[in-house]
Amino acid sequence: MDDVPVKNANNQRLVVPGYSLEAGKGHGDNHVHVKPWLKRTDKFKHKLLQRLKAAPPRANLFEIAEKYRRQWFGAQGAWTKVPGCSDDVSQSITTTCISDFIVDIPMGTWKLNKPKVASIASP
Repeated sequence: MDDVPVKNANNQRLVVPGYSLEAGKGHGDNHVHVKPWLKRTDKFKHKLLQRLKAAPPRANLFEIAEKYRRQWFGAQGAWTKVPGCSDDVSQSITTTCISDFIVDIPMGTWKLNKPKVASIASP
């Protein structure tokens, strides 16, 4: 048997394929909070990006994104969805991704490196 210390599951996040499990942070009768994790959300952003790029000129990108988001949100059956919260958070994140797309930065970028600006020498 390995000498690996036992960890308290109530103090940790466990990541399983596609989801994050957080014990003690559930909603209602569910003790564990389950939410989509990076691989799943990255796939969402990739497919959203494809839809936005394929949109015809003058299309309402927010409508296109919301239609896809609702489909995706509904398909996440394992997600512990908190009424009045999870849907709003999902919608806010999607709106941010659309804004990122419009200004041509990678979707969901938390921090961008500031470009170096060459100084102009005065005469």
